[in-house]
Amino acid sequence: MRDIRMTATLAALLALSAMGFAEPQQGQTNTKKQAGKNAANTPKTVDHAEVTGGEIRRTVKGDEIIVVHMGMAPSGATVVEFLASDHYFGVHTSDIGDWVRVEKSPTSRIDSHIVLRPGKDLAPGDVPAIVQVQMRTGVTVTLCIHAVKWAAQHTNRVVIVYDRDAVVAARRKLGLAVNLGEEREPPSGGGSLVPAQQLAAVEEKPPAPTPANQTSDAEPARERKEKEKVVDPKTIAALRAALKDAMADPGSFKAWRGPTHGLSVATRLRNLDERASIALVAVKNVEDAPVQILPGQPELVVETVNKGKIIQLQPIEKLSEEASATSNIIPGRATVYYAVAFAPPILGKQQKVRVTVGRRDAADDPAGANLIASGAVNLDSGVDEVRRATKSMRVIPSHGNAGSQTPGAPQAAEDSVLKSQPPAGTGLKSQPAKESSMKKIDLGDTISAALAEALRTTDSFRSWGEEAHGLAISAMPVRDLNGRYQLAVFAVRNNKKRAARLVPGQPEINIETLDDKGRLLTAATVKKLGEHTTAVGKVIPGRAVEYYAVAYEAPILGFRQRLRVAVGTTTAADEPAIVALIR
Repeated sequence: MRDIRMTATLAALLALSAMGFAEPQQGQTNTKKQAGKNAANTPKTVDHAEVTGGEIRRTVKGDEIIVVHMGMAPSGATVVEFLASDHYFGVHTSDIGDWVRVEKSPTSRIDSHIVLRPGKDLAPGDVPAIVQVQMRTGVTVTLCIHAVKWAAQHTNRVVIVYDRDAVVAARRKLGLAVNLGEEREPPSGGGSLVPAQQLAAVEEKPPAPTPANQTSDAEPARERKEKEKVVDPKTIAALRAALKDAMADPGSFKAWRGPTHGLSVATRLRNLDERASIALVAVKNVEDAPVQILPGQPELVVETVNKGKIIQLQPIEKLSEEASATSNIIPGRATVYYAVAFAPPILGKQQKVRVTVGRRDAADDPAGANLIASGAVNLDSGVDEVRRATKSMRVIPSHGNAGSQTPGAPQAAEDSVLKSQPPAGTGLKSQPAKESSMKKIDLGDTISAALAEALRTTDSFRSWGEEAHGLAISAMPVRDLNGRYQLAVFAVRNNKKRAARLVPGQPEINIETLDDKGRLLTAATVKKLGEHTTAVGKVIPGRAVEYYAVAYEAPILGFRQRLRVAVGTTTAADEPAIVALIR
């Protein structure tokens, strides 16, 4: 009986012990489940060790918005580049704290890149800095910037690649705006687009007149603006006299700046009255070859600096202008003189008036000089100026014909003075800076004549580019049609026995942008206005040569940009034959 009671007691104790162990295990299980739930609700953070350093390349398709994660070291800087044919519309950063700083550029309105630097609030942690960049095409990119400690984790460059036409088409399909920040004219009723190949004549047409039974509120404002542009005849006479004096005394220009890309600039200032001043500008071409400057140049700008850095450029409107040349081309070893009337601005302590003159093939790096008064001492005349990439903020089309060179006043042996033929009764011909008509051009006849000339002088195609998959290109120097359009004539040779079928749309003319080491960054296609060729059906027979004449709108090139012709076959479209277009 005693044994039975002891056995029952032991069984009861074992049951209680089992229940005691079961409760902690169940508690541990519930604790693990709750910890799992908390872990699931905790946001994932970016492991900074996984941020890729060096360079990031991303491709945008259509209207998608991509997110780029990049690393930034405390002392680093990152360049974000887009297509050369697209400029940025807006850069949006946080207005709370100093996370990332966007470097200000004097050429921001024509830049296709931005430079980012770390702010004082950017520190390692779970929260990255956010910067959104929107281009004028509408392409939007979100940059997530993570603070990193090591230079190996720092992102040096971000390259965003996309098809401009595809992006524009996708946005228009969704009803979104394109060409952001650019003025858009309302479409005219009943108008239709004409293909570039069918364009017979190109000319600037005056605006359509307002019907007699319809009043326009804009007309009075336009009339007032035209009245404000009327220049006092005394100012015109003073301009001509000042220019004539400058040409007769070239030695008065002593403080020459540069040269920059073959151009050297000297200035003088003459005050007329309290409302107008005259800037006398001498531009010297120190090279043997002719140089074409930008339309509307030289340009006057108010330059604002802070600690030696340019922070703002403000153009000064010209009241009137006289020049010793009637075109934008400066012959080799020649000097051209300008007299520009303007309203003198009120300047601050950190501001000065500067004259800039840019070449068409180096528009982002113009030559320049400070505008100083006659008899004043140029304090920096003995110091080489830092070359500034100032932007030409006001472009005026060039509509004149090439001027003729006539003997001028005595000058240095290496210089000559370019003069225009003076009209009867005046010393000089007036060359207004505004409101002139574009010379009419028949593109179809011009292209056809150029192709016919090429076929008559096939021996002139002597220098052939490097062969690529059987194709080689030889190009003649580019021709300027009227200052606005250019014509490229080139030959494409098929060195193989079998026929070569070209990629649709080719040959094409591209603007290539290079980095400071000569490496290709981006390539943008130039739109053709017309094309004539001897080729039939985009096919070049074996051992044959086909000839092309292509008209296009003359682009304005930066210092590290160039024009190239590309022709590829359908079997090797990614490796086309290429040759540079030269002037």
